[in-house]
Amino acid sequence: MEEGNLFNIGEFVDVSFRGVDCSKLALKAKTDMPAKEELYGRLANAMGRLRSHYSKRYPFLDESDIDYGLFLTTERTIAGFSPAKGNFVYYWSSCAKRFMMSYVAKAYSHVDNVNRNEIEFHDFLCPSTESDGRPSIDPSQALASVTENCDGQEKSIYVLYLAGYTAEETAKMLDCELVPVRSAIKKINREIKLLNKERAIEDNLSSLRD
Repeated sequence: MEEGNLFNIGEFVDVSFRGVDCSKLALKAKTDMPAKEELYGRLANAMGRLRSHYSKRYPFLDESDIDYGLFLTTERTIAGFSPAKGNFVYYWSSCAKRFMMSYVAKAYSHVDNVNRNEIEFHDFLCPSTESDGRPSIDPSQALASVTENCDGQEKSIYVLYLAGYTAEETAKMLDCELVPVRSAIKKINREIKLLNKERAIEDNLSSLRD
């Protein structure tokens, strides 16, 4: 599957850019407005799908905030792109996903406590699979499993941790102290380790029964 089909990226909008791939276009877009407009045109469908997907899944999000955040993310992605970063579409997709993870986590942390239990906090990671085809315990599955032991802020902290933000960055984004950020990460990692141990025991018992 080609990258354009994978991410729903348009082939071209302006015929004058026919045959110019997104990576070359992104480099040109740094100084050329028509090239930037072409790039935004190609990304429009992907941005729309991201907005639609996350706003339906997380009804507490503001679609206009998503649009503005994706715009700023795209501007930063264009400015920071270089051939060393590889394929532009993959680079942009990674940056856009990182923005959405941080935005959802931040918005979720501010949802009224009474309503948090009514919102399913979906995972952001692709489920991993072991060699025998069974899904393995990964952080996203563990996060769902320990929901009863976590409050909204703790789950938000851990999503930002999975997105690669430091404890300091997370504390600043969620407007909280550094200590609870580090505590939440340690707590959930501890729960993940416990789940992995429990699964290992179950597998050993299952093999003995067989």
